[in-house]
Parts: sequence; C-alpha cells; structure tokens
Amino acid sequence: MEERSITHSRPMLGEADRVDIEAVLNSGMLERGARVEAVEAWFRDAFGARAAIATGSGSQALLLALRSLGVGQGDEVILPSYVCPEVMGPIHLLGANAVLVDSADDFLPVTQSIARAVSPRTRAIVFPYLFGIHRAIDDVVALGLPVIEDCAHFLAPGVPGGGIVGDLAFFSFKATKLVAGGEGGLVLTRSDARARALRAASACALPGVVSSLYAFSDLSAALVASQLRRYAEFANDRQRIARAYVAACDQLPGIEVGAAARRAPVPFRLPLRVESAARADALIAALARRRIVARRPVEPTCHQCLGLAGFPGASALHASTVSLPLYPALDPDAVAGVISALREAWDEVR
Repeated sequence: MEERSITHSRPMLGEADRVDIEAVLNSGMLERGARVEAVEAWFRDAFGARAAIATGSGSQALLLALRSLGVGQGDEVILPSYVCPEVMGPIHLLGANAVLVDSADDFLPVTQSIARAVSPRTRAIVFPYLFGIHRAIDDVVALGLPVIEDCAHFLAPGVPGGGIVGDLAFFSFKATKLVAGGEGGLVLTRSDARARALRAASACALPGVVSSLYAFSDLSAALVASQLRRYAEFANDRQRIARAYVAACDQLPGIEVGAAARRAPVPFRLPLRVESAARADALIAALARRRIVARRPVEPTCHQCLGLAGFPGASALHASTVSLPLYPALDPDAVAGVISALREAWDEVR
C-alpha cells in the first residue's frame, strides 16, 4: 500500500463528535436551537462577553461586526496586508475600502503604520492574531477607533495574554481552524452598547427587513460544541507539537522560529523563517517529495491580490515563511516523521 501524505491541516474528529451530530439528526432540529445557544454561551462565559452571536461563517461574523459599526459606502477599514485576503471580502461587500498596512517580523501589523493610515473616513481597524501569535494592543486601542480582533487563528481563554480587549472579536469554525465545525463563525463584544448594535444588525439584513443572513445551524453547532468540550486537550496537543518542532528547528542552522511564535499561547501554525523565497520554495518541494505537505501560511497577501507595491514587511514574510503540519490529529509518530523529513529536506536544500 502506498504511504499516505501528512496533510498540512486536518480536523480532529472522533466518536464524541459523531454521537452529538447523530443526536441532532434524531431530534429533527437542524436550524438555530439549543446547540447554537450552547456555543454562544461558551464564548460569553469564556470571554466575559455581553453578546456572542454565532454566524454561518467567519466572514459573516466579520460582516456582522462591520455592519454593527455602521460601516458603509466610501468608509475605510484598516487591516494588514499580511492576512488571508478573504478578510477584505466583507469590507468590500459593504462598499467600504480596505486600507492596507504593513506587518512586522512578529507577523502582526505595525501600530505606527496603522496610525499613519487613519483618515477622516476610517471607521474600524481589523487586527488579526495570525497563527495564534498575540500581543497587547493597548497602543492600537489608544488610537480611538473601533478595533475588531480577528481571532480566526486565536482561541486561548483563561491563558495569560488570551483575553479580548477590542470593541469586537470574531472567530471562524472552518474545518481546519482551531475548532472544527466545517463551517460557521462567531462575533462577540464585551460592551453593552456594541452588544445592542450587534443584535440589531443580526436581526436585519436590510433596514426593517428580518433576515437569516447570518444563520448558523444546530447541526454545525453540535460539532463545534463537541470540539469546545475537548478544546483544552487540543490546545495541549498543539503546544506539545510546537515545542517538538521548535526543538528540532533550533538544531537546523538557517531556519528561524521567532520569539513571537514561540510565545503563542495556543499555536495555530508554527511559522518558520528561511533566508529567501527560493529557499522556501525548495524546502516546500523537498518536504513534498517526502510526503509532508508544507506551504506558505498566507498565500497570497492582500496587496499581492490587489496588485499593489510598497509593503516590504508583508512581502518579506510572504517570501520567506514556511508552515509545517501542526494539528491535534498528528500522533507522536507522525510528528517524529515530520521532524525527520524536515531534517532530510533541509540538508538537501540549504
């Protein structure tokens, strides 16, 4: 039998997930019900939120957050270029403009670049915690604009540095995210005023029109709730795998794991930095020959999508960063296999 590749991402699914999904099927309640409410309650309790609203996707969660802030035609929303380009979609859908800023070596947007991008038309700042990397954003909040924390890669309640401090935060439950629901997302706020605005925006897709634009089903929520019950175990697995990769990379001259990535409370990806795009391409190809799927963790950047120049930090990160498989479904033998392949591939290409 041909040996299977180790994929870049894969959800951790088990019997508990199947039991919960079967219970929903047996109940006949597929739309929003008790299971959606349970997911929302988990996030309210975990983050001390005044409102947590589950949605059909992470993009819908961001769209709802933006609408609750009144973002519309001609407005501007600041976000880093070094983030999944899908983040621009809800901004453009509302007729607003995505104003891109550069990122630093810690993979997060530069506060000074954000400050320079502020204009009279700026309505919000989207600040992503890429790969689970987190930093205090008091300096961003101090700019006086609504901050939406992009937590598609970040979920660490109860962990030092794992809280939510901005006006709003949104999460994704796609199949390869920290919590795998196959689909779905959630937006939350710790502000009473923002909570009222979120609820009003979620009830109406158009002024005066009640809509299910942001619908999330009990079927998907059952899988998310099942995953959340085991999240502490998943987080420990991710930390264990990341520590093993860091220890291996520290023995490989020319591969760097930055301090910010090492500090990630719950790592979603472990970004490895090499010296050039050519070296990154060669490493990815050499790992593929050993049936290990590695890739650039952001591909392409937002400014590349728009054909823009002038983002040296984001361009350098894109060119030189490689992401290894890192997810709870990797057992210790698989992790050892990835590390062995990494050593062989690096010896081949450096």
